[in-house]
Parts: sequence; C-alpha cells; structure tokens
Amino acid sequence: MNTGLPSVSIIIPTFNEEEYLSNCLRSVKSIDYPNEKYEVIVVDNGSEDSTLEIARSYGVKVYVKENIKVGAVRNFGAENSYGDVLVFLDGDCVVDKGWIRRGLELLDNNSVVGGQYFLRENPYWVEKYWILNPDGASYETSSLVGGCIMIRRDDFLKVGRFNESLNSGEDSELTHRLRRSGVNVRVTRQFSVTHLGYPTSLTGFVKRQIWHSIDYGLHTEKSFKDKIFILTSFYGFGLIFSVVGLLTSAKLLLIGLALALICPASLSVKRIRRSKYKGSLKDVFSIFLIDNAYLWGRLAGLLSGLLMRVRSRKGEKYFRG
Repeated sequence: MNTGLPSVSIIIPTFNEEEYLSNCLRSVKSIDYPNEKYEVIVVDNGSEDSTLEIARSYGVKVYVKENIKVGAVRNFGAENSYGDVLVFLDGDCVVDKGWIRRGLELLDNNSVVGGQYFLRENPYWVEKYWILNPDGASYETSSLVGGCIMIRRDDFLKVGRFNESLNSGEDSELTHRLRRSGVNVRVTRQFSVTHLGYPTSLTGFVKRQIWHSIDYGLHTEKSFKDKIFILTSFYGFGLIFSVVGLLTSAKLLLIGLALALICPASLSVKRIRRSKYKGSLKDVFSIFLIDNAYLWGRLAGLLSGLLMRVRSRKGEKYFRG
C-alpha cells in the first residue's frame, strides 16, 4: 500500500537542546507518514545537559559526534541514514502533521525544498522585532535555512554535502553551490517550521550573532561577497571614526556617527519594506535597536574570528620554529 512512497530520513543535529527537544521529537513522531517509511536520527555534538536522555526516551536513532562543526554533524547523520530523501531539521523546531507530505509534493517539481522559521505564539520582544513576519505570509526568502531542508539523497551527494569547515552559514553556502550546479532550489512558507530557539533577550541575541559571524574573520577573503559582511565593516568604520573624531575632529565625528546610524537604519528599512510591516514609531525604534545589536554582534564576531586567525598563525609559526 505504501510501496510508492519514498523513504525519508529526518536528521536532527543537537547541542544542549534539552529545553525544546521534547517538543521537536513529539511533533516529528506525530507526522502523518507511514512509520516504516521514515526514520528520525539525532546526532549530538557533545551536549552537557539532558539532551541525550531526552532523545533516547523517544526511541529514535541517536549518535554522538563531538567536537565537529554543524555541517559535519548534519553530514554524519546523512551518512548513517537510509532515506531516498533527506530532511534536515533543528532540535529547537516543531513541525505539523502534514509537513513531510507537503514537502514531498513540492519536491516533485523541485530538486531541493526549504522553508522559513515561524514564530511561536506570544513571542518575546526580541523575537517579535527580529522576525517581522510572524505567520510567514508577507515574504519568502531565497536562501535555505538549516532547520528545514528537504533534498534527494542523490542531489545532496552530487553537490558535495554541507561544508564542514564553517562555524555557521553552511546552509547559505549549500544554497549557492546547489544553484551554481544548476539545481532548482525553492524556499517556501509551505514547508516552514515553528522555531522555538530564537534568543529571548538582547544579550542572547548578540551572542548568537557573534557565533554566526566568527567565520567573517576566519575566512575574510571569502566574506567580501557577503552584503552583511560589507555592512558590518562599514558599521565598524563608523564606530572607529566616531571614537577618533571625538578626540580629534568634529568632522570625522560626524562622518563616523553618520555611518554608525545609516548602516543599521538601512537594514531596518529593508526589513520593514520586505515584510510590509506596519507598526508605531515605538515599533520602528525597537526594530532599529535590534538591528544595531545585530551589527554590533556581527562586528564582535568578525573581530573574534580575526583574533583567532592571528593566534592560529602565530602558533603555527612557533611550532615550525
């Protein structure tokens, strides 16, 4: 009866996901798809909380693969799966019962299908003003996000899997490679998931951006094609000019302040226009505040990556004598 349906492997990378993993696995186990036709694989990257115990309690396949980057974690799960179709989901995301069937219908006319992240009900203010489309209806993005990707195994292997050298952004990098290879990638709200793991405080939000942008400093030569890297760099110059100008020149101070304000403001304008968001002046200020925090975190991540790169090179020179 189910012989015509493809086998599906749902791969979930985890690291200290005890807060939301039960929600994730409970939703996945309730999917409307024949049990014998899909498997759930959790690959843990060295969690120090109760993530492993929670995963094992749901009767899914559990592997431990420590001290590797998220792309390698996802690849390991794919290597140890049997599905004709691979689905990548994050441990802080939940899905609805029809998620897999909708994805497969979309996959009929596309080589790769991706979704967006929807907000939980009653989101925290940081989530609300960072994700301006709570129902995902306002606009669709063009880049895959790691927490909701469906791809045929053959296409995944042909394109070379996830890049294992990146700390983050492996999903966007995969998107570029797929499209360069002529693979049809569609990102649509129809395959979206509810994301529970957005930072709920400004501090947590900044820390997340630092982590996401460390590769800017580690792989600077590859980052110049990234618009956010360029915007972050100008924002950094604005802050530098402001500090130097405060001590030396009013003209330099004005230039610095202009740069430091224009960069987050341009990001805010783009996000508001793209999402068709309608709010009060207070809402606009909150969006601008979030975008400042975003660029501040990205700048800190860039500098951290550069520092790591310098230390690595010094250590290498020392080792070589």
